[in-house]
Amino acid sequence: MKLKSSLALLGTLAVTTTALTALAAPAGAASGALAYACKDPLNRDFTFTVEADTNAPAAVKVGQSFTPTVTAKVTVPSALRETLAGLGAATVEGGTNAAGESTSFGFAVDGAAGQLPATVPVTPVPASGDLVVPATAVGTAITPAAVGTVKLTAGNFTAVLAGKTTSGGASTLSPYKVTCTLNPGQDATVDTVAVTADGTVPPTAAQETTTKVKASYAKKAKKIVATVKVGSDDKAATGKAKVLVKLGKKTVKKLTVSVKGGKARAVVKNVTKPGTYKVTVSYAGDDTHEKSKGKATVKVS
Repeated sequence: MKLKSSLALLGTLAVTTTALTALAAPAGAASGALAYACKDPLNRDFTFTVEADTNAPAAVKVGQSFTPTVTAKVTVPSALRETLAGLGAATVEGGTNAAGESTSFGFAVDGAAGQLPATVPVTPVPASGDLVVPATAVGTAITPAAVGTVKLTAGNFTAVLAGKTTSGGASTLSPYKVTCTLNPGQDATVDTVAVTADGTVPPTAAQETTTKVKASYAKKAKKIVATVKVGSDDKAATGKAKVLVKLGKKTVKKLTVSVKGGKARAVVKNVTKPGTYKVTVSYAGDDTHEKSKGKATVKVS
């Protein structure tokens, strides 16, 4: 499951297993890039933003082990990038300082903490703009013991980066230690894995939808145009919708239109008889969206 999510580049990866009384579908991370309050080697304050992917499976069987790999990137603000360049750093990469510290993810399973060494490849320091640094860490094996979910979350981190000059020597003050604290009030979820009896992904509950219809009459073209919007949380409803146009009790037209990205359009031609027409649109739903209905009226004169 390669879910675009947020994790500290060099961050804490907390993994918790939650037993469920009623099995629910796994939920991927909904947060965007996480914001961190960071201090550089000169004790200055900066805000880093981070994103990550994992290769954790969507679901596993009870007792089945899996070992997630985290591939993350951090955006270092331009002001700190300028400092690194000013110290002669043409590139940065994972390093070890005099205290023996190196880049790693904190790692916890049901509160049992550990560490994941992270690999930070050689990354050029650009001449302008932000510095984006990638990192990869291979987790330890996780073996869920009960039906439920395994949730991976991000926390605080410390980075140790070695700067090198264009000639390959160490840049001034290298290696650089940066400590970062996750800003409060954020959803730090990176991934959620369903733990089921057979290892299959539980069905996802369909989203509720609302169907709104706007109808207008083009007198010269003698046609009614109905614009349909199927609203949902993800704004991605697809499938078919039936359109019924009536004048009083008489059916003027029945047609079916395709819904893509929550939108559809229906055109009824050769409409000349005066009166108030009623347009009813019935969205049929799809695998992840519930059905709904909307109505509109349009006057023809």
